[in-house]
Amino acid sequence: MSSETEKRYVKSLTRLQRLPVFFILTVMLWFEVLGSGCLAFDNAHLFEDAEAGDREAQYTLAQLYQKGQGGVDKNIKQAALWFRRAAESGHEDSMYSLAMLLLADKTVNGQRVESYHWLKKAADADHADSQYALGRAYGAGEPERSVYWLKQAVLNGHKDASIFLNELCEAEPALCD
Repeated sequence: MSSETEKRYVKSLTRLQRLPVFFILTVMLWFEVLGSGCLAFDNAHLFEDAEAGDREAQYTLAQLYQKGQGGVDKNIKQAALWFRRAAESGHEDSMYSLAMLLLADKTVNGQRVESYHWLKKAADADHADSQYALGRAYGAGEPERSVYWLKQAVLNGHKDASIFLNELCEAEPALCD
């Protein structure tokens, strides 16, 4: 190996040693998510915890079913079941996810009324994405309610809510006074 090649090799190794541990872990998890099989995903504990009522485990399991990741096949009905269990335990992200799933997927029955129920419940618990979704849903049909929910979403840090709120306020300034 020439001295120039050796210097480049040492320089590359030095850069590699500076990589943060979280970056290396992220790359490892990325391979798992892509299903390369580089890492074995043991989700037995996840099923046990979900069955035992752990709402975070229920939410995670629902996400895996929704996306078909982590060693489970994509199954929207199972995703809805686990989102619902977590939502019934007060998990706001599950309430929102279940509401969106019910609206988007035609394999889950009774979606509109139940979707609104979970979206409203999460919004009342200050879930910014739910507040934004309600604000957008009310839109021009019920602009006062739309403005109310968009203002709540802005207060809770939702970035896109202010854009839509500004559009409504420019169109009808009296709504935002």
